[in-house]
Amino acid sequence: PTPEGRVRLPDRVSKLTNRNIKSPARNKTNPSNKTGNRLAENNEKNRQQGRHQIEKEPEDKDKSDPPKGVTDSSTQKISNMATLTVEELKEQQRILSEQAMVIQKASVEGLMELLRVLGYAYLELTRYNNQNAIKILQEDISFQHRGGAFVQGLLGKAHFELAEYKDSVRHFNNMRSKDPHRLHLTEYFSTALWHLQEEVELSVLAQELTRIDKYSPQAWCAAGNCFSIQKEHENAIKFFQRAVQVDPNFAYAYTLLGHEYVNIEELDKALSCYRSAVRVDPRHYNAWYGIGLTYYKQERYQLAEIYYRKALAINPKSPILIYHVAVVQHALQKSDKALETLNAAIKLAPKNPIGKFERASILFSLERYNEALDELNQLKQ
Repeated sequence: PTPEGRVRLPDRVSKLTNRNIKSPARNKTNPSNKTGNRLAENNEKNRQQGRHQIEKEPEDKDKSDPPKGVTDSSTQKISNMATLTVEELKEQQRILSEQAMVIQKASVEGLMELLRVLGYAYLELTRYNNQNAIKILQEDISFQHRGGAFVQGLLGKAHFELAEYKDSVRHFNNMRSKDPHRLHLTEYFSTALWHLQEEVELSVLAQELTRIDKYSPQAWCAAGNCFSIQKEHENAIKFFQRAVQVDPNFAYAYTLLGHEYVNIEELDKALSCYRSAVRVDPRHYNAWYGIGLTYYKQERYQLAEIYYRKALAINPKSPILIYHVAVVQHALQKSDKALETLNAAIKLAPKNPIGKFERASILFSLERYNEALDELNQLKQ
């Protein structure tokens, strides 16, 4: 080794090495040297391009990334927009809640108004102001609620009290179509069918009510009416007695039972049934009418008029009661008063044929044959 710490090569090796490096002519003639040069040039170009891309990327990155101040302002704008959106949502929620409160208040007011009208109509019906009740139910209630089962049932009851049995049956049918399992007021439905002599429909009603609830008095009353319309009074009495057994506080069952006893001339039992009905419900005018009917059958006309008047005091606009009062007045030789009473009844129920028939009967008994014939001709038309 030399003093500088380098390794000294032999002279021959050193000369060969220097010759290979410094000989340009030999490098030109050697193809492998040309290929190496091309590769070297390509590598150099690639290195320069890579260096250029590396130097360019930070510039592009700098161009894509905004300055710090710009970034902060954009973020501030986005946050402001988000804040405004939340405030707008809160404002919309507040408006919607106010609208919901208004709708709820209107709904509550509408419901209370509906209940008020229904209550007033029901009150008029309990007072037997049937025409006024019908007017309220048909005019003061919206169409949607007017078609409900409850309103249709009240209309059926009002027409029943006016002896308009066809209209009554129509409304009761509507009631049952809306609520097939409804039992309330179906006892009057069955009696209306009895008046119209609709045996098949009455039988179907009795079967359906019995299937719904065989322990309900309405079902047994309908079954009793079904046998009564066929003149099977003994069987009808059994079913009405069953109605009384399942509900001893059902006044209408006592009344129907009393009517059957009147039909078979068991007047004492009929009086007992009517008095039981009055004991259960003192305002049950049908029972007071039944007591008067029993006394009329016994030809105790003064007592009959008294009890008819009691029934009429409860239901002053019942044409049936007014007809019976007129018949009793005629039996008491008060024919002029009887005609006046019948005229008042016909004004109340012009469609009811009973009034004109009774007036024709009284006119015939008074030997006013032409007037009686006119009444009968009107009935024929």
